Amino acid sequence: MSMSSSVCFYGRTESIDIDPESPMLTGYFPQESTLGGSNRLISGARLTGTDTDGRFTFFGFTTNWSGGFSTPDITVAWIPEAFSLVDEYRPDFWITDQDRNMFATFLMQGQPDTWTSFTVHDLPDMSTFDTDIVIPFDFDVPVRFPDWTAATLNYHIRTSSAYGALSQDNYQWTVLVHPETATFSFADLPWPTGGNMDIVLPSTTLFFGVVARCYDADPYAGYVIWTDDAWAEAHYTATLGDSRYRIARP
Repeated sequence: MSMSSSVCFYGRTESIDIDPESPMLTGYFPQESTLGGSNRLISGARLTGTDTDGRFTFFGFTTNWSGGFSTPDITVAWIPEAFSLVDEYRPDFWITDQDRNMFATFLMQGQPDTWTSFTVHDLPDMSTFDTDIVIPFDFDVPVRFPDWTAATLNYHIRTSSAYGALSQDNYQWTVLVHPETATFSFADLPWPTGGNMDIVLPSTTLFFGVVARCYDADPYAGYVIWTDDAWAEAHYTATLGDSRYRIARP
């Protein structure tokens, strides 16, 4: 699935065309029957910055998402005076499901009054898996890079459902794959020498998923993503993840 849709601001209306099988339909976008056409607390624009003393702060937020799927309208509120206090401004748009197991963050350019619309792409393809089935630890995981962007792709195992996939402390193992990788198995990868399984994977409830970190140029060309941090900062555009699946403990 590589369907995309547009989200617009300040009353502009554009249609959204989403694959009916896409998890975005029920995960990311607000359900009017349950949320009254609003998605206030789960997703929104995060206007953030760091002041000259290095303190991080929020000074804007999404106040409402209405209009359903066909005519979305997102209203963003912010404090104009806060811009003068920020030394480093980095706004993004964050979309996630209720359990925070699917997520997408998009880097926005400029100040909110210049925003018009941006494209929301579908999640990296995990159609091989079923959220109701625990896959074996030695399963051959098929690698599918998104066809709509240049991205690094990593597959992960995490140990807790608390705060979902957005809690970095829950990640126990992350496998970064190269574009030429067709499949891999966690069981074929080496554990830390002398590693104690109870320490490495302290929980019997293991979650499994994928994260695509997207750029506006090829991060694998000359392996620049691993040799030049400034390049990654300058070319980063978005992060999308899907961590709803389960994998057996070895």
